[in-house]
Amino acid sequence: AMDKGDVDAICNLGVFYDQGRGVAQNESKAARLFQQAMDKGDVDAICNLGVFYDQGRGVAQNESKAARLFQQAMDKGDV
Repeated sequence: AMDKGDVDAICNLGVFYDQGRGVAQNESKAARLFQQAMDKGDVDAICNLGVFYDQGRGVAQNESKAARLFQQAMDKGDV
């Protein structure tokens, strides 16, 4: 599913990398996967990436970008 670009698989794999479940923990890779899923419209990935930017996990901390991502998720209906 991941190879075909299934958005749920991409986001879920990001969670596994974030938590080190079945793979070596890698927040940078998790952030890249969340970005990829977000680019395909996944609202959960938008929220996850927002948290990463808020906390500086796997990406440079950027609270304004985090706020924009949370607003984007809210606008898409994830409240």
